[in-house]
Amino acid sequence: MDPINKKIEGGLANDSKNKYLKYGDYATPGIEWLDEIPAHWEEKKLKETIKECINGIWGSDPEDVEKVIKCVRVADFDYNRVRINSENLTERDIPENKKTGRILKNGDLLIEKSGGGDKQLVGRVVLFNLDEKMVCSNFIGRMPVRSGYNSNYLAYLHKCLYQYRINLKSIKQTTGIQNLDINQYLNERVPIPPLEEQKCIAQFLDEETKKSNRLITKKRELIDLLEEKRASVINDLVTGNTNNSNTKDTELDWFGSIPQGWQTISLRNIVDDFVDYRGATPEKSDTGITLITAKNIENGKLDFSESHEYISEKEYNDWMTRGKPEAGDILITTEAPMGEVAQIQETPVALAQRIILLKSNTDIINKTHLKYFLFSEINQAQLMKNQTGSTAKGIKASKLKGIRVFVPPKEEQKNIVEKIEDESGEIDNLIFKVEQGIEYLKEYRRALIAEAVTGQIDVQGEI
Repeated sequence: MDPINKKIEGGLANDSKNKYLKYGDYATPGIEWLDEIPAHWEEKKLKETIKECINGIWGSDPEDVEKVIKCVRVADFDYNRVRINSENLTERDIPENKKTGRILKNGDLLIEKSGGGDKQLVGRVVLFNLDEKMVCSNFIGRMPVRSGYNSNYLAYLHKCLYQYRINLKSIKQTTGIQNLDINQYLNERVPIPPLEEQKCIAQFLDEETKKSNRLITKKRELIDLLEEKRASVINDLVTGNTNNSNTKDTELDWFGSIPQGWQTISLRNIVDDFVDYRGATPEKSDTGITLITAKNIENGKLDFSESHEYISEKEYNDWMTRGKPEAGDILITTEAPMGEVAQIQETPVALAQRIILLKSNTDIINKTHLKYFLFSEINQAQLMKNQTGSTAKGIKASKLKGIRVFVPPKEEQKNIVEKIEDESGEIDNLIFKVEQGIEYLKEYRRALIAEAVTGQIDVQGEI
């Protein structure tokens, strides 16, 4: 395993090393992933820093008010702050005799024992810093901290281990679920400074984390504003709201006027084929032909960054009998979520449930223009007017076919698409730069935590 010292070399690490002092004397530790630690620091096994690791409990659905207690799940881990997100905690029914040893105390560490995913290892640790009476779920272990150790410092130390995948060798995979071998993980040797120094490092990292989180929040707000601008540009162009004085009434109760020469046409009259694969999903495979699911359709695009599923070629030929997607065809989700739109760029692809494929009549409407209209705010409002369902809102195929589309002359459609894509290109470039800034802040924060908790920099003078 490469030492952390090697992994954090480069621009980010050098930034912090140039800004902060190093310790005077260093020693070579018996820690396989670390080259050096301050000479006055100690080496300990993680298990020496805690009293025990107690399995959590899930209990049952709340029935008896006397037994109801809030239960922390892994979903409640706020890993940016290394804390618990106390909003919307789940309530569970836990018998009194099962609460023994499981009631969380302010200062406990909580470790994820089971879970993870394709892109996320199991084994995250956060600090429980609340005074309210709670338990944690059965996927989490409660780790009370021994005296002589600062819980906050240890939380950051565990975060460093997780960030640099030191926990990887302690993970066992069973039926798709990752399980952390707690005993093996807690045998990891780690650097431990004196208690007052632990407190100082933790306080420093709290402040630096707050600063970086504030900056990241501001950058994300800027991205939201840019996306709002994109939506406004699209909506204005596909509705003809660009200071066009020569207009006519649409005779629709939900929209006023459109430019002369434009038409309002039902979707059924501009789409030749509605290919509907709702109600079932084909058998998936590890490789093969890409399967587009509703969660891949977001913000006007196909996005496989969080989930990329496949079906075999044989399954594709057996499954896609209602109509195969072609480049340029439009996809729209019918529920969970409703109204997300994207355009197919490459084939072959297969479709899962809750998606309808639209093969438009190109003599009437430009395929990309149709995509932008369906994506627009005015059409999203139209979909909302036609939705059904009490909990999972959706739109029936019959209602979707009746959606009214604003259709300009063909040449004007082409011009509108070009204007939208020119504006979107500029917005995409700005968003890309902002996202780069966010990634830099995350990487810098990660390197700073690693350097501080392993003694590569001395931050005592920063408090």
